[in-house]
Amino acid sequence: MIYIKRIVKFDDSTSTGNFYALDLDIWAETEHNITSDKRLGIGRDSAGAETAIFIQVEPDGDTFKISDENGREFLFFNRRNWIELRKMKGADKYKPMSVSENGTIWIGESFKGCNFRVFTKLEG
Repeated sequence: MIYIKRIVKFDDSTSTGNFYALDLDIWAETEHNITSDKRLGIGRDSAGAETAIFIQVEPDGDTFKISDENGREFLFFNRRNWIELRKMKGADKYKPMSVSENGTIWIGESFKGCNFRVFTKLEG
């Protein structure tokens, strides 16, 4: 596993008690593979889907789940150990990534060899 230098405009490397959170009633973890050095393959059936992509940047990539009083389950990613991949340029800068028509997402060379967790938004 390769851990990368943070290349985002904010630095959470000393963050304590800060987390990314996903509602697992809205987001589903999807299988993925690296199709080339620069693309993350999600699958053509997910074309156009909004995604949440987390990249492990520290060896201790702790995550945990919590259920609320209504039975909804939430997954938490420690911001010290994970970053969220979002669009970096153009009019859609900082918006979530979308799956292209061929079922891939451009990730560039910066994240080569990293551990990814990929989620797609459920319909409905």
